[in-house]
Amino acid sequence: MNAPASRILIDNGPIRDSWHAVARGLEVSGTPAAVTVLDTAVVLYRSVDGMVVAAPDRCPHREAPLSHGTVDHGCLVCPYHGWTFAEAGRCVQVPSANDGVPVPPRAHLTTFHV
Repeated sequence: MNAPASRILIDNGPIRDSWHAVARGLEVSGTPAAVTVLDTAVVLYRSVDGMVVAAPDRCPHREAPLSHGTVDHGCLVCPYHGWTFAEAGRCVQVPSANDGVPVPPRAHLTTFHV
């Protein structure tokens, strides 16, 4: 049985690694927006310096959709436990962690080039 055409596109490395228009610049603001690119849920928002940021639309902590969160001073805030991510995907705050406890490396998001 042949794979559906959409699955062929999704699994095709050169197509997956290509640029895809998903929103107009005017449509991306300081409010997180959900888009789907080749079956991948992505959240778009603007950083404090106005740059568009694209990241997986799921928090690495509990998989909550980050597009339901907020942007605070250019950082994306998870709606579930408040984990906060800077524009490069680096987790900069875990509200439940004690002072001085470093953020675990798995807490960071891998952002997409935009």
